[in-house]
Amino acid sequence: ILLPLQQGFAALRENGIQINCTHPGIITTLLKQLLWEQSSERYGRIEICSELLQLICMQMIREIVENGHISISRMQNHQSEKIMQVVSYLDTHYLEPYTLDALTGKFSISRAALCANFKKTTGKTIFAYILMKRIERSSLLLTTTTESITEIAHSSGFNDISFFNRKFKELTGVSPREFRKGS
Repeated sequence: ILLPLQQGFAALRENGIQINCTHPGIITTLLKQLLWEQSSERYGRIEICSELLQLICMQMIREIVENGHISISRMQNHQSEKIMQVVSYLDTHYLEPYTLDALTGKFSISRAALCANFKKTTGKTIFAYILMKRIERSSLLLTTTTESITEIAHSSGFNDISFFNRKFKELTGVSPREFRKGS
């Protein structure tokens, strides 16, 4: 597996590593979606492929950290460790309503430091990250269930169906209905 050559990954440059995944279905699903997007001629496929690659890399890094192949301290500095804790929290709580103040209180970090370091670490704002997680969930539900689009929107953390439809199309290049038909 080739990991990004960032500070902390230099020691891995010359050596391959094996990742024993605890959740191989997540990476498999993302890889399948990546292959499908790559072969499509649909609007926004390059951007979606880029986002999917980023998700795959983050998931693999998470697996490495959780399986103990390398320690988080070798990968991240102290501030980034806090941000990775926030990311981990958001990965399991992205369906819940949130406020920046609640996050800053929970992780004992200033609002400015949280926003700046989250974007620096993940490449996204907190809002964009949560939106991406919710759209990712809804994409999966659209392809694996027969629930209505409205039900999927609500179960993916969206209270406004118009907002869901607009953001889904913005991020995937197609409407939820078109996405479902194409899968």
